[in-house]
Amino acid sequence: MSENKHEDRIGKGLEDANSPERVRARSMLAKTLSDAGYDDVLVLSHETAEETLTPNRREIIQALTRTNVESVRELADVLERDYGNVSRDLGALVRSNIVGYVETGTSKRPVLEHETVIVEPLVTSDPPLDR
Repeated sequence: MSENKHEDRIGKGLEDANSPERVRARSMLAKTLSDAGYDDVLVLSHETAEETLTPNRREIIQALTRTNVESVRELADVLERDYGNVSRDLGALVRSNIVGYVETGTSKRPVLEHETVIVEPLVTSDPPLDR
């Protein structure tokens, strides 16, 4: 690989997470996974994953996959964590479209929005343009 081509590939890896190229690549990856049998796939940018998927938030995601909680308070109890901290962590997960809420009377039931959540690859070869 020539020096310039290597520099071009490094530059591509540093594009903004919302650049058309990266958004397209994530969409193509989600479609490929869907075609392979994975339903309802969310592909996070690695920037979003790094910012959002803290250990405590990953614990929330795992708890929501194992437990059917009826409220944020119940989730906080299951996790043995402070309600306010769990609520703030859920807010970050909602902003990243990983978690959503189902209104149940006076409470909100946190639920996973997608069956599969993955992080985009850090390094890939250029995808084919004919898809």
